Amino acid sequence: MTDQEYNLYIENYLKNDKTQSAIMLIAPWGMGKSYYIQNSLIPHLEQTSNKRCVVVSLYGLNDTKEISKAIYFETRIKDIGTSDEKNPARKVFDKIVMKSACIKKEKVQAGKIVGKTIIKGALSLAGIDLSLDDKDLEKLYSSIDLTNYLLILEDLERSSISIKQVLGFVNNLVEQDGAKVLLVANEKEIKDVKQIITKNSKGEEQSKRVYTEETEEYLAIKEKTVSDTILYLCNYDDAIESILNLYSESIIARLLEDKNANGKPLIVNEINMVMADVGDYNLRSFIFACQKTADMFSNYTGEVDNEFLMHVFLGNVAFALRVKGNDDLKWEKDVSPNKLGTSKYPLYEFCKDYFKYQEIDLDAIKSSQDAYIERKEYEQKQREMNSALSILYDFPTQKEEILALAIEMVRDELKTGDIIPLVQYGKLANYLIIVKKLLENSEIIDECKSIMLANMQKDVKKDSKVLDGLRFHDSFNFWESEQQAEYNQFTAQMSSVFQESPFSCLENEEPIVYLEKVSDLMSDREGNVRHGRKFLKSVDREKISKGLEIATAKQVSNFRRGILSIYDVVNIRDFLPEDKDALIELKEVVQKLLDDGKGEDKVIRLQYTWLLGNLKKVLENY
Repeated sequence: MTDQEYNLYIENYLKNDKTQSAIMLIAPWGMGKSYYIQNSLIPHLEQTSNKRCVVVSLYGLNDTKEISKAIYFETRIKDIGTSDEKNPARKVFDKIVMKSACIKKEKVQAGKIVGKTIIKGALSLAGIDLSLDDKDLEKLYSSIDLTNYLLILEDLERSSISIKQVLGFVNNLVEQDGAKVLLVANEKEIKDVKQIITKNSKGEEQSKRVYTEETEEYLAIKEKTVSDTILYLCNYDDAIESILNLYSESIIARLLEDKNANGKPLIVNEINMVMADVGDYNLRSFIFACQKTADMFSNYTGEVDNEFLMHVFLGNVAFALRVKGNDDLKWEKDVSPNKLGTSKYPLYEFCKDYFKYQEIDLDAIKSSQDAYIERKEYEQKQREMNSALSILYDFPTQKEEILALAIEMVRDELKTGDIIPLVQYGKLANYLIIVKKLLENSEIIDECKSIMLANMQKDVKKDSKVLDGLRFHDSFNFWESEQQAEYNQFTAQMSSVFQESPFSCLENEEPIVYLEKVSDLMSDREGNVRHGRKFLKSVDREKISKGLEIATAKQVSNFRRGILSIYDVVNIRDFLPEDKDALIELKEVVQKLLDDGKGEDKVIRLQYTWLLGNLKKVLENY
């Protein structure tokens, strides 16, 4: 059913039902029952009938007398709010408000929201003695003509009054006072079950779930009092859009701008998917997320990227839904942002801090957005490059002009980026050589080949999978022997360059950067380094010396760790036989640093001393 169909059903009950019974609207907590009543049902009834709605929450009430009192005051508030100038309660109310200093010269308009405490004072001045005893007040409360009202009693399951008493009270309202009553409840919280053990016809024990005695009693009384129970199934698309519109004065309004062909905001579908992912559709939690997101950006003056805003908001929605039943959710190392949000919309740390501690870091918003935009641009480049490679790999079906543009994109990416990994160079070279004669500007293929060789020389990790990728890959067969020969020659060049020392291409590196790269290589790739017969002999030891002289204690420590990773084995001379002289030279460099008092402080000089000891130890292995 749509909200309009619910409205028409309840309107028919209000106008035409003769059963002298109540009706009940049920749904789990947070599923939009109250939102529907306030934003759809009541406006509809006010426009289509002369009936008036009185909403009373039973939450926290302890006695049916309190229900009577609440109904009484709510009906009197309705009377005060009327525009009838002859209404005595209205006149008293106007008199009190007009005397108020803060709105002294303002004209009071019908329907103005006023605190109920003031209204109670107005009723007292109107001649309603609120100091009467309970017995007299009961008579006063029962004096109201309820035939013109729909009484909406919410939170039946949260009342401190027994369900039996509440339903008995409602039965009196509908049978004796002719009232129309809509009960609103999460009936799952009322119905309770227990397990009992029974025996089947064979005498075997079996477990069975049955209603408790209290639930059975509730159902029996309900059958007498409630004629119809309506399961409320929220129209989430409409409810979500309506809630978002409540925040049209905030940054959230931007999320409503992109719409589908039917005019529905695209964000609504994303919100539905987040709710499905989390497994919770609580609209109160959703409103909470909207409020928090609006507040987070209320004092942020920088530009906000719309996609970043959407990711932040949807991560907030997911977290608000999760935290509803688990207030101990923490941002810890073992709890990933994906688990706090979703895999598609993880929760940002600055959002979590605001949720939990009400502290917003405006700088964190900017840094998070910068990182998001950088990642988005990288992913866009990756998609574009995948598209360009697809065109190249499908060249027999492409136009020459499109093929040429794709190869230009490949050339530019080879120059500046890391989207195309080295392991794909074998397949890439194959196709570049194949299409060379199909291009008007064939020189671009030679340019790509030169860049690929330079990239392979710069790689310091020397992953053996790259060499495998040069030899074995799926590709297109050559149709000319010249193409095959060019390809064989080029792959041989790539293999040779890739296996050369990576340090030949680092001539322009600053000494400290050079030192760090050598340290990382020794620590990360010690197995490959040991099988090259020489390592330190290939290194620019003058740069190493200059780097050590200006290095921090940590950088010297990392270099020492690399030396030990490579050379601290008894049979090192079997692996790197040509490095002994280079190690001796390095030992003398470190000794000179100590003798000359180099190093910023005593901690760094201590690292020099330890490095000297390490070098002496590894030389003993030769």
